[in-house]
Amino acid sequence: MVAASHFALIGVARADVASQMNGFFNDAGGAANVTGPTAFQGQSAGYYSLGNVWTRFPQKSVSPFNLQLPS
Repeated sequence: MVAASHFALIGVARADVASQMNGFFNDAGGAANVTGPTAFQGQSAGYYSLGNVWTRFPQKSVSPFNLQLPS
């Protein structure tokens, strides 16, 4: 009874890593695609694939320093 009342008062902590990663990709302008493992039978043999991961991030140029001499 006491433990149940503690959970009711404290609440549950949530770690939603998937939404945080999606937010990171969206903020960075990135894109990703993932395919799962497959197996298929060809004419000569059976083939297995462990899947595929494709990612893309835009290139950004950053100039951390700017020096302008007085004229």
